Amino acid sequence: MEAVALPSQPHKRKGRGRPVFG
Repeated sequence: MEAVALPSQPHKRKGRGRPVFG
C-alpha cells in the first residue's frame, strides 16, 4: 500500500503516496 495512504497512518505517507487524508 505505497500508492495510497492508510487511514491509520496518514501522516506517514503524506508526501510519498497520495495525500488523500491530508
